[in-house]
Amino acid sequence: MAATLREKNTFAHQDSNIIYSVARVAQTFTPVERYLLTSYKFYYNKVTDHALITALTLTDGSGNPTTELALTSIGTSGLPLEYAWAELVLATPVIVEAGTEYCIWLRTNRGGPSSPATVSRTAIGNDSYAAGTGKSSVNSGSTWTNISADFNFEVWGEDVPLVDYRIPVLQDFQWQPPVTGIQNNPPA
Repeated sequence: MAATLREKNTFAHQDSNIIYSVARVAQTFTPVERYLLTSYKFYYNKVTDHALITALTLTDGSGNPTTELALTSIGTSGLPLEYAWAELVLATPVIVEAGTEYCIWLRTNRGGPSSPATVSRTAIGNDSYAAGTGKSSVNSGSTWTNISADFNFEVWGEDVPLVDYRIPVLQDFQWQPPVTGIQNNPPA
């Protein structure tokens, strides 16, 4: 089954936030339907060589990231040098539930304020994505601040199968002793 676009906030680039090893950005979203989240994209600009590390999390009720559901990364060779979409594919897709708030945060594996990467967002005050909030952290995610802007992102997923193929289903059965002494009785 092919993934389809499920959530998005796409617009002409207006501004950006820097990210590096301790400076993170995040975007929350709340699905309107249940689906299997397979990947997400951010409009991203690599300034120096580094990997991009991201996590899909639940939130604490205030929109701050909590329990990690998936962690993924892209090495430096897979990242754009100028603003372009960077896609992060989950090794194990995650079922997201309708009405539950989720968060995706991003950071790099190294660097500091003088060698950051940047993530495209709306201008401050242009909170264009009603189903979520843009956030930033300057202390490795210990605390988060709402930024009154949203990031340029897409979330992709598939319909959830009627039976989740990743969870074994136990069937009711009764043990029967093996049949012995089978006779071949041809019809008369």
